[in-house]
Amino acid sequence: MKKDALILGGGVAGLWCAWELARLGLESMIVETAAFPGGHVAQLCCKATDECRRCGACLLEDVLHKVEWSDRITMLLHSDLLQVQGHSGDFQATVSQRPVRIVSDRCNDCGACEAACPVPGALVRSPWDRGLAIDEQNCRWFQDASCRACQETCAQDAVILDRTPEILELDASTIVLASGFKPSDPHDTPRFGYGRVPRVVTGLELESLLRQENWELRDEFMRARAMEAFLNRRCEELEVGGGDMAKGAQTLEELAALKKALQEGFRVFGFFCSEGHH
Repeated sequence: MKKDALILGGGVAGLWCAWELARLGLESMIVETAAFPGGHVAQLCCKATDECRRCGACLLEDVLHKVEWSDRITMLLHSDLLQVQGHSGDFQATVSQRPVRIVSDRCNDCGACEAACPVPGALVRSPWDRGLAIDEQNCRWFQDASCRACQETCAQDAVILDRTPEILELDASTIVLASGFKPSDPHDTPRFGYGRVPRVVTGLELESLLRQENWELRDEFMRARAMEAFLNRRCEELEVGGGDMAKGAQTLEELAALKKALQEGFRVFGFFCSEGHH
Protein backbone atom coordinates (compact mmCIF):
# COMPACT_ATOMS: atom_id res chain seq x y z
CA MET A 1 0.00 0.00 0.00
CA LYS A 2 1.41 3.39 -0.98
CA LYS A 3 2.14 5.79 1.88
CA ASP A 4 1.96 9.55 1.75
CA ALA A 5 5.45 9.81 3.25
CA LEU A 6 8.45 7.62 3.94
CA ILE A 7 10.39 9.05 6.90
CA LEU A 8 14.02 8.01 7.17
CA GLY A 9 14.90 8.17 10.83
CA GLY A 10 12.98 7.32 13.99
CA GLY A 11 14.50 9.95 16.25
CA VAL A 12 12.56 12.81 17.79
CA ALA A 13 12.45 14.71 14.47
CA GLY A 14 11.11 11.73 12.52
CA LEU A 15 8.56 10.87 15.19
CA TRP A 16 7.20 14.42 15.38
CA CYS A 17 7.07 14.62 11.60
CA ALA A 18 5.03 11.41 11.43
CA TRP A 19 2.68 12.65 14.15
CA GLU A 20 2.10 16.03 12.49
CA LEU A 21 1.37 14.30 9.19
CA ALA A 22 -1.05 11.95 10.95
CA ARG A 23 -2.88 14.95 12.41
CA LEU A 24 -3.39 16.13 8.82
CA GLY A 25 -4.83 12.76 7.86
CA LEU A 26 -1.70 11.56 6.02
CA GLU A 27 -0.19 8.10 6.37
CA SER A 28 3.54 7.62 6.86
CA MET A 29 6.09 4.91 7.45
CA ILE A 30 9.19 5.43 9.63
CA VAL A 31 12.37 3.53 8.75
CA GLU A 32 14.78 3.35 11.72
CA THR A 33 18.05 1.41 11.73
CA ALA A 34 18.22 1.02 15.53
CA ALA A 35 16.37 -1.51 17.66
CA PHE A 36 14.42 1.21 19.48
CA PRO A 37 13.01 4.58 18.38
CA GLY A 38 14.06 7.91 19.85
CA GLY A 39 17.62 8.32 18.62
CA HIS A 40 20.07 10.22 20.80
CA VAL A 41 17.28 12.12 22.55
CA ALA A 42 16.21 8.85 24.17
CA GLN A 43 19.40 9.03 26.24
CA LEU A 44 18.66 12.46 27.70
CA CYS A 45 17.72 12.64 31.36
CA CYS A 46 15.25 14.87 33.15
CA LYS A 47 17.03 17.95 34.52
CA ALA A 48 14.39 18.74 37.13
CA THR A 49 15.73 19.27 40.63
CA ASP A 50 13.19 21.05 42.83
CA GLU A 51 11.12 22.12 39.82
CA CYS A 52 10.79 21.49 36.09
CA ARG A 53 13.56 23.13 34.06
CA ARG A 54 11.78 22.76 30.72
CA CYS A 55 14.70 20.78 29.28
CA GLY A 56 12.37 18.93 26.90
CA ALA A 57 13.66 15.43 27.72
CA CYS A 58 10.14 14.18 28.45
CA LEU A 59 8.73 15.36 25.11
CA LEU A 60 10.09 12.29 23.34
CA GLU A 61 8.06 9.89 25.48
CA ASP A 62 4.97 11.97 24.80
CA VAL A 63 5.31 11.87 21.02
CA LEU A 64 6.35 8.20 21.06
CA HIS A 65 3.13 7.32 22.86
CA LYS A 66 1.14 9.23 20.22
CA VAL A 67 2.97 7.52 17.36
CA GLU A 68 2.47 4.04 18.79
CA TRP A 69 -1.29 4.56 19.10
CA SER A 70 -1.78 6.17 15.69
CA ASP A 71 -3.31 3.99 12.98
CA ARG A 72 -1.78 6.27 10.32
CA ILE A 73 1.84 5.57 11.29
CA THR A 74 3.85 2.42 10.63
CA MET A 75 7.29 1.96 12.15
CA LEU A 76 10.00 -0.34 10.80
CA LEU A 77 12.81 -0.90 13.30
CA HIS A 78 16.08 -2.76 12.56
CA SER A 79 15.72 -1.43 9.01
CA ASP A 80 18.16 0.04 6.49
CA LEU A 81 17.44 1.84 3.23
CA LEU A 82 19.14 0.10 0.31
CA GLN A 83 18.04 2.21 -2.64
CA VAL A 84 15.46 4.70 -3.87
CA GLN A 85 14.01 5.14 -7.35
CA GLY A 86 11.32 7.29 -8.86
CA HIS A 87 10.47 10.96 -8.67
CA SER A 88 8.49 13.43 -6.56
CA GLY A 89 5.04 12.01 -5.97
CA ASP A 90 6.05 8.45 -6.84
CA PHE A 91 9.04 6.94 -5.02
CA GLN A 92 9.99 3.27 -4.74
CA ALA A 93 12.29 2.37 -1.85
CA THR A 94 14.02 -0.91 -1.10
CA VAL A 95 14.51 -1.58 2.61
CA SER A 96 16.30 -4.41 4.37
CA GLN A 97 14.69 -5.22 7.72
CA ARG A 98 16.77 -7.25 10.16
CA PRO A 99 14.66 -9.67 12.19
CA VAL A 100 13.78 -9.21 15.84
CA ARG A 101 16.01 -11.70 17.62
CA ILE A 102 14.57 -11.29 21.12
CA VAL A 103 10.82 -11.91 20.94
CA SER A 104 9.14 -9.50 23.35
CA ASP A 105 6.02 -11.66 23.76
CA ARG A 106 8.15 -14.50 25.13
CA CYS A 107 10.74 -12.53 27.09
CA ASN A 108 9.95 -12.16 30.82
CA ASP A 109 12.90 -9.81 31.45
CA CYS A 110 14.56 -12.25 33.84
CA GLY A 111 18.05 -10.98 32.98
CA ALA A 112 19.56 -14.43 32.41
CA CYS A 113 20.80 -13.55 28.93
CA GLU A 114 22.47 -10.37 30.20
CA ALA A 115 24.25 -12.33 32.92
CA ALA A 116 25.44 -14.99 30.46
CA CYS A 117 26.62 -12.63 27.70
CA PRO A 118 30.44 -12.35 27.71
CA VAL A 119 30.58 -9.14 25.66
CA PRO A 120 29.63 -5.80 27.25
CA GLY A 121 27.25 -3.90 24.99
CA ALA A 122 26.13 -6.91 22.95
CA LEU A 123 22.73 -6.74 24.63
CA VAL A 124 21.11 -3.32 24.76
CA ARG A 125 18.11 -2.30 26.80
CA SER A 126 15.40 0.11 25.72
CA PRO A 127 15.68 3.57 27.34
CA TRP A 128 12.14 3.03 28.68
CA ASP A 129 12.68 -0.56 29.82
CA ARG A 130 10.63 -1.86 26.92
CA GLY A 131 12.73 -4.92 26.34
CA LEU A 132 16.13 -6.04 25.11
CA ALA A 133 17.78 -6.19 21.72
CA ILE A 134 21.01 -7.59 20.34
CA ASP A 135 23.64 -5.20 19.00
CA GLU A 136 24.90 -7.09 15.96
CA GLN A 137 28.11 -5.05 15.81
CA ASN A 138 29.20 -6.27 19.25
CA CYS A 139 27.62 -9.73 19.37
CA ARG A 140 30.09 -12.56 18.69
CA TRP A 141 27.44 -14.60 16.90
CA PHE A 142 27.35 -12.08 14.05
CA GLN A 143 31.13 -11.84 13.90
CA ASP A 144 32.18 -15.50 13.80
CA ALA A 145 29.22 -17.51 15.15
CA SER A 146 31.32 -18.42 18.19
CA CYS A 147 28.78 -17.62 20.90
CA ARG A 148 25.14 -18.49 21.53
CA ALA A 149 25.15 -17.90 25.28
CA CYS A 150 22.01 -15.75 25.31
CA GLN A 151 19.97 -18.22 23.29
CA GLU A 152 21.21 -21.26 25.23
CA THR A 153 20.49 -19.57 28.56
CA CYS A 154 16.97 -18.35 27.79
CA ALA A 155 14.39 -20.65 29.35
CA GLN A 156 11.56 -18.93 27.48
CA ASP A 157 13.02 -19.56 23.98
CA ALA A 158 12.74 -15.81 23.41
CA VAL A 159 16.16 -15.50 21.74
CA ILE A 160 16.37 -16.62 18.11
CA LEU A 161 19.73 -15.83 16.51
CA ASP A 162 19.55 -17.59 13.15
CA ARG A 163 16.91 -15.50 11.42
CA THR A 164 17.46 -13.89 8.04
CA PRO A 165 16.73 -10.30 6.99
CA GLU A 166 13.67 -9.47 4.90
CA ILE A 167 13.72 -7.27 1.80
CA LEU A 168 10.77 -4.87 1.57
CA GLU A 169 9.63 -2.82 -1.41
CA LEU A 170 7.89 0.37 -0.29
CA ASP A 171 5.97 3.02 -2.25
CA ALA A 172 5.60 6.61 -1.08
CA SER A 173 4.60 9.98 -2.47
CA THR A 174 7.40 11.80 -0.69
CA ILE A 175 10.51 11.05 1.36
CA VAL A 176 11.52 12.90 4.52
CA LEU A 177 15.14 12.79 5.68
CA ALA A 178 15.35 12.82 9.48
CA SER A 179 18.51 10.80 9.95
CA GLY A 180 19.80 12.82 12.91
CA PHE A 181 23.46 13.30 13.77
CA LYS A 182 26.53 11.32 14.72
CA PRO A 183 28.23 12.39 17.97
CA SER A 184 31.86 13.42 17.64
CA ASP A 185 34.44 10.89 18.81
CA PRO A 186 36.02 12.07 22.11
CA HIS A 187 39.11 10.02 21.26
CA ASP A 188 39.87 12.64 18.60
CA THR A 189 40.80 15.07 21.41
CA PRO A 190 43.19 13.03 23.57
CA ARG A 191 44.02 15.96 25.85
CA PHE A 192 40.69 15.38 27.60
CA GLY A 193 41.86 11.96 28.74
CA TYR A 194 38.77 10.10 27.51
CA GLY A 195 39.45 6.35 27.64
CA ARG A 196 42.56 6.87 29.78
CA VAL A 197 41.50 8.82 32.85
CA PRO A 198 38.95 7.16 35.17
CA ARG A 199 35.49 8.73 35.37
CA VAL A 200 35.83 10.78 32.20
CA VAL A 201 32.63 10.46 30.17
CA THR A 202 30.92 12.42 27.45
CA GLY A 203 27.88 14.54 28.18
CA LEU A 204 25.68 12.11 26.26
CA GLU A 205 27.04 9.20 28.30
CA LEU A 206 26.38 11.13 31.51
CA GLU A 207 22.80 11.80 30.42
CA SER A 208 22.33 8.09 29.76
CA LEU A 209 23.78 7.18 33.17
CA LEU A 210 21.47 9.61 34.92
CA ARG A 211 18.46 7.97 33.26
CA GLN A 212 19.27 4.66 34.92
CA GLU A 213 17.63 3.97 38.25
CA ASN A 214 20.23 1.36 39.15
CA TRP A 215 23.32 3.34 38.25
CA GLU A 216 26.26 0.96 38.51
CA LEU A 217 28.76 3.83 38.65
CA ARG A 218 26.91 5.62 41.44
CA ASP A 219 29.00 4.04 44.22
CA GLU A 220 32.21 4.89 42.42
CA PHE A 221 31.22 8.53 42.05
CA MET A 222 30.03 8.63 45.64
CA ARG A 223 33.41 7.41 46.86
CA ALA A 224 35.19 9.99 44.75
CA ARG A 225 32.71 12.70 45.88
CA ALA A 226 33.37 14.40 42.56
CA MET A 227 33.53 13.52 38.92
CA GLU A 228 36.92 14.25 37.44
CA ALA A 229 35.64 15.43 34.11
CA PHE A 230 33.06 15.05 31.44
CA LEU A 231 32.83 16.38 27.94
CA ASN A 232 29.60 17.90 26.72
CA ARG A 233 28.11 17.15 23.32
CA ARG A 234 29.72 20.25 21.81
CA CYS A 235 33.19 18.85 22.57
CA GLU A 236 33.85 21.61 25.07
CA GLU A 237 35.65 20.79 28.27
CA LEU A 238 34.40 20.51 31.81
CA GLU A 239 36.53 19.55 34.77
CA VAL A 240 35.06 19.14 38.20
CA GLY A 241 37.64 19.51 40.93
CA GLY A 242 39.88 21.87 38.98
CA GLY A 243 40.34 23.19 35.47
CA ASP A 244 38.19 24.64 32.69
CA MET A 245 34.42 24.45 32.60
CA ALA A 246 32.46 24.78 29.39
CA LYS A 247 29.98 27.59 29.18
CA GLY A 248 26.32 26.93 28.54
CA ALA A 249 23.11 26.19 30.37
CA GLN A 250 23.18 22.56 29.21
CA THR A 251 26.34 21.91 31.19
CA LEU A 252 24.92 23.52 34.32
CA GLU A 253 21.71 21.50 34.01
CA GLU A 254 23.70 18.29 33.72
CA LEU A 255 25.65 19.22 36.85
CA ALA A 256 22.44 19.92 38.77
CA ALA A 257 21.01 16.56 37.67
CA LEU A 258 24.23 14.82 38.68
CA LYS A 259 24.19 16.40 42.13
CA LYS A 260 20.58 15.32 42.65
CA ALA A 261 21.31 11.77 41.48
CA LEU A 262 24.26 11.41 43.82
CA GLN A 263 22.31 12.99 46.68
CA GLU A 264 25.65 14.35 47.75
CA GLY A 265 27.18 17.80 47.68
CA PHE A 266 30.36 18.46 45.75
CA ARG A 267 32.32 21.49 44.76
CA VAL A 268 32.98 22.73 41.24
CA PHE A 269 36.20 24.64 40.82
CA GLY A 270 36.70 26.29 37.47
CA PHE A 271 35.76 29.25 35.34
CA PHE A 272 33.74 29.99 32.25
CA CYS A 273 35.76 30.47 29.11
CA SER A 274 34.93 32.48 26.04
CA GLU A 275 34.99 30.91 22.59
CA GLY A 276 38.50 29.80 21.77
CA HIS A 277 39.99 31.16 25.03
CA HIS A 278 40.61 29.55 28.45
